Amino acid sequence: MQELRLYQGTKFTGITVRPDEKYPQMYRVHWPDREPSVMVNLTRAKDAAHRFAVRSGSKQVNDLSWKARESHRRPVPAR
Repeated sequence: MQELRLYQGTKFTGITVRPDEKYPQMYRVHWPDREPSVMVNLTRAKDAAHRFAVRSGSKQVNDLSWKARESHRRPVPAR
């Protein structure tokens, strides 16, 4: 399974976007300090993660970038 990781410059923010286990065409945002988000499409997941990073102190919005990575974690099942 592939996940998207949000970076500020070269530093990983701890925010990832991963496909849902049951509905792989839908995504969840995985935050560093809370439960995964509700299911949304990829565009909305990336937008929510980006906005969260900006509100959390990313001064340079242009420094935020996404990097795809193969995830070795099992997806968190929906509750």
